[in-house]
Amino acid sequence: MLRWGGWSGPDTKGKSYAQNPLHPDVYGFYKTYMQALLGEVGKEVDGFIWDETFQVLGGDLAPPRSPAMPTAP
Repeated sequence: MLRWGGWSGPDTKGKSYAQNPLHPDVYGFYKTYMQALLGEVGKEVDGFIWDETFQVLGGDLAPPRSPAMPTAP
């Protein structure tokens, strides 16, 4: 679910991590988070930008034997 090596720049401290957005726990967290954001400010905003999304690498999306890819390629 987590791997070391997400965004690292002048605005970060310590190690950063990347998450597999297809993992059910990660997907569920962000779905719930977005629902809460929209419930709170949805009528006052036009959109959201998910910064550093370029840090999601191909292997982060569906590593072998993940819920999204149950058999190895």
